[in-house]
Amino acid sequence: MNISAWAIRTPLPVILLFVILTGLGLKSYATLPITYFPAINVPAVGVTVEEAAAAPDQIEIQITRLIEDSVAALPDIKHIESTISEGRSETKVEFEIGVPVDRAVSDVRDAVTKIRDRLPAAIDEPVIDRIDSENQPVVTYSARSGCRRPSMNLSSTGSIPKTSRSSPIRLVAARCRRKICPFSSATSS
Repeated sequence: MNISAWAIRTPLPVILLFVILTGLGLKSYATLPITYFPAINVPAVGVTVEEAAAAPDQIEIQITRLIEDSVAALPDIKHIESTISEGRSETKVEFEIGVPVDRAVSDVRDAVTKIRDRLPAAIDEPVIDRIDSENQPVVTYSARSGCRRPSMNLSSTGSIPKTSRSSPIRLVAARCRRKICPFSSATSS
């Protein structure tokens, strides 16, 4: 006698087994923890170098290119990105997933140490640190206005003071005579 013939002749044990397994599955699903932002360990290292009152062009030629070239020779690099501003160079080195973060930081530190004597003497000591993606912002917003003189200022608490019954964003938009268009760079008068 096979199991399928037995299940057809006596359906009650099969139905009970199905109900029990479904109940256990629903209970397990309800107690399953949900992680909206799971901890993903992306091996990334940041190199920050500051030189007081140095022009961005000067920093790019004398600092950033040297750092990028020395770090680019390391194995398992996925992406290198540099940001240069007045008096500051920030280089982000992202490694392939699976590379231990401690090894990545050590490799970058060794590469920067090798070229330290070729960097300008006036710079602050390069800061080499791991970039923790959990501490980075998810979204960054920026606001810009065509007003010459701001009509409203943010208070020290960071909130917009209530000055009328309309919403603060509409109030600012009305005073600037501009329409706020989310997700668009187009503005109209």
